[in-house]
Amino acid sequence: MKTVFIVSAVVAFCIALQYILYINGFLVIRAMSALVFLSTTRWWSTRPSAKVRACTGFARKVLKFKESRTYHFSFTSELSKGSITAEIQGRNKETLLLLDGDNTSGVLDVKAGERYYLVVRFKGATGSFELSWS
Repeated sequence: MKTVFIVSAVVAFCIALQYILYINGFLVIRAMSALVFLSTTRWWSTRPSAKVRACTGFARKVLKFKESRTYHFSFTSELSKGSITAEIQGRNKETLLLLDGDNTSGVLDVKAGERYYLVVRFKGATGSFELSWS
């Protein structure tokens, strides 16, 4: 009986820790299949990037900005197959900015402390991408 309580407490603690890390932008949720997914930078930096091969799915993380202002986003990709898009979504998951191979830059007015989501979608993608903002 004591063991069941301890195991339950540990599981609850791990779930709470994962939620806290995700909601503060330190945990990335990935739902994808890929032959290769190599991220060369930290996803919580202002320059997430990756090299992929035969990748389909998405990666999502929370973005919180320290100050209210206009941010400039830049997206670059080199693909031999498929597509990669980057979306900035609002609190209710509505798309505020969509960047891809055709639309490589954009601006977004953000509020400090507000929660935004970065969603990078892969559709049979082989190549690399980099997203940056300042």
